[in-house]
Amino acid sequence: SRGRTSQAAALLLLAYVALTCIGIARAIAQGTYGSGQHGLTGALTVGVVAGFGVMLISRAGSERERRDRLIAVCLSPAVFVATNVVLRAAGLSGAALGTGAGAPSDLLQLVGLSGTRVSYSLSSGVNSLGVIAAGGLAAGTLLAIRVPDFSRWVSSAAILVCLYGCIESDSRAALLMAIVVVASFSVGRRFLGAGLVALLPLSPFLVIGVAGLLANTGAVAALSRTGNDVVTATGRLYIWRPVISFLEHPHAEQLIGYGANGQVTSGVSASYAYLFMSDQTVSNPTTVTTHNIVLQTILDYGYIGLVVIGALVAVAVTRLWRASRRYPASPFPAVLALFTVIMLNGMTEALPSYTFLDVLVPVLVIMGISCTELASPRPRLTTAVRTAPALRTGRAPVRS
Repeated sequence: SRGRTSQAAALLLLAYVALTCIGIARAIAQGTYGSGQHGLTGALTVGVVAGFGVMLISRAGSERERRDRLIAVCLSPAVFVATNVVLRAAGLSGAALGTGAGAPSDLLQLVGLSGTRVSYSLSSGVNSLGVIAAGGLAAGTLLAIRVPDFSRWVSSAAILVCLYGCIESDSRAALLMAIVVVASFSVGRRFLGAGLVALLPLSPFLVIGVAGLLANTGAVAALSRTGNDVVTATGRLYIWRPVISFLEHPHAEQLIGYGANGQVTSGVSASYAYLFMSDQTVSNPTTVTTHNIVLQTILDYGYIGLVVIGALVAVAVTRLWRASRRYPASPFPAVLALFTVIMLNGMTEALPSYTFLDVLVPVLVIMGISCTELASPRPRLTTAVRTAPALRTGRAPVRS
């Protein structure tokens, strides 16, 4: 079965790569993306990483090598966070701090410490590093729980590094989503937490609803950074309202979108740019994203793009979920947990996307993995005798 892929999943992944490249090209032509070199780098990154994800597993030389490569994917967020921490210790901090950098860290205050939100040199923003760290925290925990023959020392180190990244970036929502996913994945073999991804299309309304419920509790002061900002989802409500209002008036362009940075080309970002005028870390407030992957996707690629990307995410989650249920003692649950946490953070951030390549890279790799035969809903099982070891260790069965 080496080299075989799911044609439907592969075509959807190819369509996503094409959408991204076309969107970037349109933005360059419209003067809303930056330099052509920057756009070319982004487009090449998306294409190369997606292909790498497909070949990572399908071209592995043995079942052991496939398993080790899956584990490497799960540990990659911890490596990324650790690399950033080392670079910062060496005096290399983020050139572009990003929205929210320098603000007081609420997570540090919860443990009796004081500090500010930190931006790192290799990260595209404070929140994006927090999302990666949260995904790595979930993946490392699932490796420790689900894969019995994997080093507990390595998984524990990955968990601690990623927890440190969450605290340093003060990523409260990302950490909460990681906890929810780990809790739902740790018991039994159903991994129903992955189904939360289906809520993404309704995410702006869900987040606003939850914030409204919190407004009536005593948790507002504890969860807010300034005043009662948790009631507005830390200001996201003021971003989403004009975007939703804009989309309520249909235009032909909304079918195919406005290209990358669609919030700029459509002009809708001018309605919420005032929120970032006083933020010294934001060079151009009109370029700030919609802070929601669904709204950003509609502006960038239109409703057609939203359907394509939604189908790709659904296929990836379904195939990885089936592989996780069939091989619960394998790295598959950890891979699925990493993917689920990142996608759930799309509720409050416009990621994974070209704007946050550090977050998009692991997602593309996992999408590529989901295209392979190893993640097939009907893996080739031969006899019960040969299947039993695979179910215990998570390795694919050896054909006689």
